[in-house]
Amino acid sequence: MTIVNLTDARGADVFREWLRNVYPLYLHDLSEFDATYQLTSNGIWEPDYLPYWFEHPFCLPFVAFADGVPAGFAFVGQSPFPFMSPSCDFRLCEFFVLRKHRRTGLGRHIALELFSKLHGVWELVVLTRNTAAARFWRVVLPLASSEAPSEGTDGPEIHFVFSNRAT
Repeated sequence: MTIVNLTDARGADVFREWLRNVYPLYLHDLSEFDATYQLTSNGIWEPDYLPYWFEHPFCLPFVAFADGVPAGFAFVGQSPFPFMSPSCDFRLCEFFVLRKHRRTGLGRHIALELFSKLHGVWELVVLTRNTAAARFWRVVLPLASSEAPSEGTDGPEIHFVFSNRAT
C-alpha cells in the first residue's frame, strides 16, 4: 500500500524549488483546456500564479508524497482567500499528479488525505472541457463527504461544493 502524505511547501526551500520545477508541467496540461495559458517566446508558461501561493498566509501550497517521493501537488485557499465563495472555508484551486501516477489510484489517495486534514465546506472548479478531471472529482468527492456534493455548470466551468465537517 502506498503511503501518502502532504507537506506545506512553504516549510522548506527544497519543496518550493520542486514546485517551481514541476508547476510548468501543470500549466502545460491546462493549456489543452484553457487558451489563457500560453508559452512566451522564451518558452516560459504564462500566467504564472505560483509566486502568489508563497506570498499569502491564506494560501496552502502542498507537495504530495507517495512513499516519500514527490508525486504531485495541491493548492488550497482558505478563508479569507479572495477567490472563493464567501460560504466556503476552502477552495481547491490546483491539483496535479505526475503522469506516471495517473490512473493508479494515487490521485484519489492524495485528494482524500488532503480533505482529511482540513474540515469544512469546500469548493473546487473544473474546466468543462477537462472531462477526465470532472470524472475524477465525481468519483472522489462523494468519498470525502457524508452528503452528495453539489455540482453546477457556469459557462466553461463546473463548480463542486461539498462539506467534510468533522462529526
